[in-house]
Amino acid sequence: MTKFCNITANKEAGQRRTSYRRLCDSPQGADIPLFAQAWWLDAACPEEWTVLTCPDRPECSDGGSETAYREDAAKNVWPKAAMPVHTPYGNTVRMALFTQNTSIYLPPVNQTKEQKILEELADALSRYRYVQVQFPPEQRQAQPFYWHGMDLCVRYTYRLERLRTWREQGGPESIENALLDGMSRGRQRLRLAERQALRVKTCTTAEMTDLYRAIFARQGIRKKSHETARLERLIETTLQRRQGSLWGCYDADGRLQSAAFIAWQGRTAYYVAGGSRKKNPHAQTLVLYKAITSCAAFCDIFDFEGSMIKGIAQFFRGFGAVPCPYIVLSGRKPDLFTRAWRKLGRRFKKRPASDAGEPSGNTPIPDNRPPQI
Repeated sequence: MTKFCNITANKEAGQRRTSYRRLCDSPQGADIPLFAQAWWLDAACPEEWTVLTCPDRPECSDGGSETAYREDAAKNVWPKAAMPVHTPYGNTVRMALFTQNTSIYLPPVNQTKEQKILEELADALSRYRYVQVQFPPEQRQAQPFYWHGMDLCVRYTYRLERLRTWREQGGPESIENALLDGMSRGRQRLRLAERQALRVKTCTTAEMTDLYRAIFARQGIRKKSHETARLERLIETTLQRRQGSLWGCYDADGRLQSAAFIAWQGRTAYYVAGGSRKKNPHAQTLVLYKAITSCAAFCDIFDFEGSMIKGIAQFFRGFGAVPCPYIVLSGRKPDLFTRAWRKLGRRFKKRPASDAGEPSGNTPIPDNRPPQI
């Protein structure tokens, strides 16, 4: 019976993924952010993600006609709200590797309908044993998830949001000058990088993954092979779709010292992964400077993807980036023992001495008078 249920659940998840891929490939899916795109999830966590929809069954445009729904589907009309989630163990929801957040696709609805949709999605999400979800800064409504017992906290990412203004003011020289003006000690670091004979050019996937292993090996962390494989798959998929680039900073001997993996969707570019082989802030500053000026030609926002770590946050602020808050959902469904213990605790909880609400003779009457000034 368990095996049959698992087969049925996997088949349903596959159908939801197929429908969501059609949504992302349609004109309506062009505005879906990068980390919620079906192609990104297929590369980051293949066969480990599903889609929460609202309503859970297809909602017909005429109130119940299945024929009308099929006609809408043929016209690439998506009548449901959708939220892709990473479910690595079936009963848990976590963020996939190299995936900063997930988004909720909402059709054009009013505020009341939007709140109802979010409540239904929150109800579906609360059925998982463990939940940890991060929303993008654009998603500011999360109260329905709190009403369903989940915890909300705020974290910060850093963004450059004036790329379009810099682009409209002039050509590439205007973008470079505007970026340098906003950078703290930017010109000094770039001059020091030039003195070290550092140069930036595109690098290969193999060089990026080797640098990725070396960075964590220096910190005493051994990265697993499947993590490196997923990074390689993400890079190759992004480059094939022409939605990303790899930048490397080389020294005078031709050795890669720093690298950055940039991906974009729509008008937003993301700094997905990168780092330096050794503690050389000038190399990392130079490679990100080249990446930002390149993306500024066609993007309006550059997202550094974090971080809450003080040193990294200060490094990103050095480019003139501004902190942008985003919401993190977390929740854990109590097990059977915990639920039974809570129920027994409520049942055997001490009652007041008098059911009428009057204090007993030995119970002091609380003094609720305001303090004397």
